[in-house]
Amino acid sequence: GLCCGSLLALAGKKVLISEAHSQPGGVAHSFNIKGYKFESGPSLWSGIGRWPTTNPLGQILKLLDEKVELIKYRGWHVSFPEGDFNLEVGQEPFKKRINLLRGARSVEEWNSFMSEIKPLSQIVSEIPLLSSSPETMNFLEIIKLSSKFLPNINLLPKLNGGFGDIVDNHLKDPFLRNWVDLLSFLISGMPMHDTNSAAMATLFDEWFEPESYLEYPKGGSESIVKALVNALKKNGGELILSSKVEAINFNKNIASGVT
Repeated sequence: GLCCGSLLALAGKKVLISEAHSQPGGVAHSFNIKGYKFESGPSLWSGIGRWPTTNPLGQILKLLDEKVELIKYRGWHVSFPEGDFNLEVGQEPFKKRINLLRGARSVEEWNSFMSEIKPLSQIVSEIPLLSSSPETMNFLEIIKLSSKFLPNINLLPKLNGGFGDIVDNHLKDPFLRNWVDLLSFLISGMPMHDTNSAAMATLFDEWFEPESYLEYPKGGSESIVKALVNALKKNGGELILSSKVEAINFNKNIASGVT
C-alpha cells in the first residue's frame, strides 16, 4: 500500500492511504522491550543498497529518491531443534550444512527444489520494473520483453502463486520445509503458502550469487516504512491511521471515495 501510494503521488495523482492499524507498515512492525527492538514481521533484507538491483523494494526506493542507512552482513547464527550453528549466505555453505544435519538425500531434495526456482529467478531478473510501464512501453520494447518470456511462458503462473505450492512438490524433509517456511516469514511476514513466489524467487537469486550479502536497515523495518511515508508526503500524498475502510463508494461505476 505504501509503495503503491508513494508511486502514485510521485506520478502526480491525488493520494489518500487509509490505514486500519494505529501505525503504518503493514506486517512490517517492531516493538521495544527494555531497550531492545524486536521485529514482528519481515526482517531479512537484501538488494536495497546496491544498484542495479532486482529487488522491487530497492527499485522503488531508488525511483522515490529515498535512501535508507544499511548494515551489511554475510552470515548469522541459527538456533534450531536440529542444531545450533553459524551460517554464511550462499548456496554451497547451506548445502554443506544440510549434509551435516540431514544427509545426502536431503541435499538431493534441495538440489531438485533449487532447479525449479532457478528459471523463476531468471524471469524475475528480466522484468525491468522501473524502465517500463504499460502506459509508456513502445512496440519494440514489448517484442523484446516477450522474447525473454516466451521460452518460459508456462512458468509465469507459478510466479503469482503461493511459494508453498512449489515447496510441496519438491521438499519432504521437515527441516528443509521449516527452513523455507521461516525464510518466507522473515521476507513477507507470512507463512510459505501465503508468500508470493516471485518475492522468494528474487530472494534466492540474490542470495546464491557469488559475494552475496544481506542488509539490515539501521533502526529496523521501521526505517523502510519511514522512507515510504516520507516519499508519500513529500509528493503531496496523505496518510490517515486507525481508519479501516468499510466500503469503496462508486458513482456510475467510477470509484468516488471511501467510507
